[in-house]
Amino acid sequence: MKFLIVNDQATLTSMGAVDQTLMFPTDRVICIDSVSDTDTNVSVQGSNDVDNDDNFILKHADKSASSTHKVERNIIDDMVSAINSDSRSGFTVIFDLLNNVKLPNQILTGSTFTED
Repeated sequence: MKFLIVNDQATLTSMGAVDQTLMFPTDRVICIDSVSDTDTNVSVQGSNDVDNDDNFILKHADKSASSTHKVERNIIDDMVSAINSDSRSGFTVIFDLLNNVKLPNQILTGSTFTED
């Protein structure tokens, strides 16, 4: 089974807090949708309650600007590629603020995770 990981904390002391780090199987992704000109939301089936969803926001450049109008399409492509990747380690990190890991078209600052 392959897993995806998100972490929106920049310090080790905050890693154990609620709504900070999420690891979930790739088959739990429910949808990827636009929230605003600079935010794309990814919903996954809840890990604590399967009838709920957990969400994380992928920040990106303003899609309304002519120079960056394809950024949302690119970040969706990055996310789908991560979901479908054949990671030999068994996991793929979507974003990790502590280690400065992100998708190619993502802005790390402001990318967040919320557990419902």
